[in-house]
Amino acid sequence: MTLVQEIKTEIEADVEENLHVTEAAEEEEKTGIRGNISNLYTGLSTNLLKECPPSGLYLGVYKTVKAKLLPLTMAAASNGVADKDTMFVLTPLVVYLLAGGAGEFVGSVVRAPSEAAKTKMQSGMAESPLDAFNQLKDNPTSMINTWGASLVRDVPFGAIQIAIFELTKEYIIQNPDIDVDVNTALGEALIGAFAGGIGSFLTNPADVVVTNLVTQKPVGEGETLITPLEMAKKLYRDGGAGIFFSGVSSRVLYWAPAIAIFLSLYCRFRGLALNFPI
Repeated sequence: MTLVQEIKTEIEADVEENLHVTEAAEEEEKTGIRGNISNLYTGLSTNLLKECPPSGLYLGVYKTVKAKLLPLTMAAASNGVADKDTMFVLTPLVVYLLAGGAGEFVGSVVRAPSEAAKTKMQSGMAESPLDAFNQLKDNPTSMINTWGASLVRDVPFGAIQIAIFELTKEYIIQNPDIDVDVNTALGEALIGAFAGGIGSFLTNPADVVVTNLVTQKPVGEGETLITPLEMAKKLYRDGGAGIFFSGVSSRVLYWAPAIAIFLSLYCRFRGLALNFPI
């Protein structure tokens, strides 16, 4: 997964610097032919730090919020027409979106520094994790600015992926015409890949903006950092709407299997924990 993430970051980071690269250079970026193979795993340590702790927070907050809100949808449904407005607001879809968004928001607080460091390493702006974090320490405004922009990408992504996962499982289980066991590791992995693919595709424009914010050149004295909205306008002005889907195939190829592994393992370990004799 780190290899795909490296290629995606290089493609998106080069968007602002050179919008009119040759076909040969473009092909080189897509295939990752830059330096030796080890370069494709640049930022592995920061990538692990970026994903593991925030993922635990994401699921913990998601399960907690869902447990609080989901019974309200059942209570509203049992009361029938009298609670029609409540049923509209607190449908299972809304609960999954709210819980997933809340989990991603909390996780993003931990993820932001590691993501900024990882992107600096993969784009060649830092030689080591220590160098990357030192750059962030010297310019914390850049990281805060990027974190604010990443919320526009990560909160919807976290909400969409888990909502699609939950609703797809429910639909298959409740549909008598579909004879598929979705509670197997393979079934959950396939649904997770489907959810991760859609979520990553829909949030790719925000990912392009965030990547270019992190990799923008340091400003001189008296200059101010470009804001997320200004970066989006600049990218659109320079490359049109299509520029926001640069690197989309790499992003989907990264997140579809990543979410498949993540959610299937979560379901496996959760099942083991619930059945563990105490």
